[in-house]
Amino acid sequence: MSTPIDVRAIIDSAKEVWVKTALVKPNKWNFNVQTDEQMASLRYSRDRYGEIYPVLVRELEDGTYEVVDGEHRWRTSVVAKEKELRVKNFGKISDDLAKELMLVLNETRGNPDQVLLAELVMKLKSENKELVLPYSEKYLDELRRLSSEGAERVAAELKKDIFRLMGQTTELCVMGAHEFEKIKVMRCKKCKLVELSKI
Repeated sequence: MSTPIDVRAIIDSAKEVWVKTALVKPNKWNFNVQTDEQMASLRYSRDRYGEIYPVLVRELEDGTYEVVDGEHRWRTSVVAKEKELRVKNFGKISDDLAKELMLVLNETRGNPDQVLLAELVMKLKSENKELVLPYSEKYLDELRRLSSEGAERVAAELKKDIFRLMGQTTELCVMGAHEFEKIKVMRCKKCKLVELSKI
């Protein structure tokens, strides 16, 4: 019977180092794709702020490195013709473990709430007109629309959820990790319809 792999120990012992960009290559199973617009935003972000996160790699038998997470950050370094790349090296791990780590890292990032993102971007833009953000004008226009329509949409979705939950109380949250908005729920005595309002 084989000894189970201590994945946590592998992650904890990963070393952050600089390697030659030419020695790094993408893996063959990455399912995360980016549009040209997203890549342009990533290049802008990298040029303005530098490499905030190292590219996560594993070491191969031939002395090269394969990307586990951060292929697009690696690609921006290639386009910029950088000779060296900051990486975090997991060492000589198996294909299966590399795939597992890639899946976990992609799944745990979450997706932005577009309304909250819109409100944040619009607040930043109103405070500093000269601020350059890594979004195209087309995307900024979409965020402006979401920012102005967001409150109505959130209220409508909240109302829909309340109606659903009133009929299915088993779906009510029993954990403390979620954030709730305080609302007042009133039911009409005649027609039994519910009205919601923020407290």
